[in-house]
Parts: sequence; C-alpha cells; structure tokens
Amino acid sequence: QASPDEDQQLLSHYQDALAYALGQLGAFDLLSAMDISQERKRFWRVIAMMGYLNAEHTFKKSVLQIVQGAFNSEELAAFLKLVSTLLQEHMGMSQADADFAVQHFDSYYFDRWGPPIMSWSQCGESEKPEG
Repeated sequence: QASPDEDQQLLSHYQDALAYALGQLGAFDLLSAMDISQERKRFWRVIAMMGYLNAEHTFKKSVLQIVQGAFNSEELAAFLKLVSTLLQEHMGMSQADADFAVQHFDSYYFDRWGPPIMSWSQCGESEKPEG
C-alpha cells in the first residue's frame, strides 16, 4: 500500500498528465475555469502549453527536464521564450506572469509536496558507522 506522500505524488502526476492532454487538445479555457489557486493555475498553464506544443515528444524529455535543461541549452531556452509568448497569446497572461510561471516551474514542481523528510546530505550522514 502506498503512503499518503506517495498517493499525493501519484495524484499530482495524474493531474499533470491531464493538464498536458488539455493543452494537446487546445482546451485552454478549461484551465481558466478551474477553481484552483493562482500558483497551481500558472503551473498547469505551463504544462498545458507544453502539451499544445507537444514538447515531450519533440525533445524526448519531460516538461521538468525541458525547463531545467534551458539553463544549459540555447535551444531549450529559446523554446521557453516561445512558451512564455504563447501563454500570453492563448491564455491572456501578462508577460511578467508568463515569464514568472516558466522561470519558477521547477520550484513549484518540487514545493507542492512540501519539504523533504531528509536531505541528501543527511542521508549520507545517517549511514556513517558510529564509533
């Protein structure tokens, strides 16, 4: 049986897949009509726009990998500028809000599950033998 944290992560991945599919269908108005927080709406709008552009197929990467890869790839950085522009054109976001949504996508991706129980550095320390 999955833990509550695992259940939340599975639900989040399912919701992300739905947002991506809505984007593939161009059903942007459905996202706008949802009664969810602005933060989540911004996050799902980025995912939907990636779906609209079929980004995961084009780049053979997840949405998260595309966003994080833009730091080291001019091609992905240019693609994210296109995403921001299309968020403005198709979803009525301001330039500042669209840029913010794209630039902070990875932060929200991880923050939505709350703080980690243990950091990587703590994991290494917990394995050290005593004595």
